[in-house]
Amino acid sequence: MIFEKLFDQTSILQSALNGLSVRNDVYQNNIANAETPYFKKSGVYFESALQKAIDDGERTGKLDLSGVSPRIAKVHANYNYRLDQNNVDIDIEMAALYQSSAKFETLIAGVMNYYKHINSVLSMR
Repeated sequence: MIFEKLFDQTSILQSALNGLSVRNDVYQNNIANAETPYFKKSGVYFESALQKAIDDGERTGKLDLSGVSPRIAKVHANYNYRLDQNNVDIDIEMAALYQSSAKFETLIAGVMNYYKHINSVLSMR
């Protein structure tokens, strides 16, 4: 039972890190194409699916993350920020990338701390 909970926590953290990693890649792609005519920016969505899986797992006692994967979608595809039909605002994308990267780094620090605690418990004699 306790090991199952440890693996569940690890799976949740892995899923969150994966989603943030994909999001960072998408923001970087948006930024790289900020000057590309007709380019439409994309966004990444995974938090609601992850939260639903966690809630369902708490209710049923069985965590199933098989349906949790980052979904990439065009954002405001009909909105044109500039005359060349590009809808990327570089300032907004840079701020979003910074925020997403900060979340990723914070989660990595949390994962390292989590495993440090597990290691200290397992090292007790």
